[in-house]
Amino acid sequence: MSGVGRIFSLYRSILRAHRNLPGPMKELGGTYAREEFRTHLRSEKIQEKQWRTFVESWQSYVESLRGDAGKVVSGDLTEDVIEQLTPEQRQQLERLKDEAMRLKLELDASEFNQ
Repeated sequence: MSGVGRIFSLYRSILRAHRNLPGPMKELGGTYAREEFRTHLRSEKIQEKQWRTFVESWQSYVESLRGDAGKVVSGDLTEDVIEQLTPEQRQQLERLKDEAMRLKLELDASEFNQ
């Protein structure tokens, strides 16, 4: 399988793994993955090392989603990882954190109302 073929295969496995998530999280995850893959595939500035890191990170993500359903997985990033992020990636991380917190509040509220 070619490099691009492996990338699309990884993307499809992410979407399959998202099927098991609650509705809002599935939607957020699918949108985020689609935007990330689209951005990386269209970019002409990404180097081989960045591609490897991108693929390894998403593979790790899929493995964490496929893991034990009751297991809590930490999404904490080390200071070293945060320092390596570009300003755009840091902004995107902040937007993702904000959206995750909003979804958590929605899910908590819906569980409370049941």
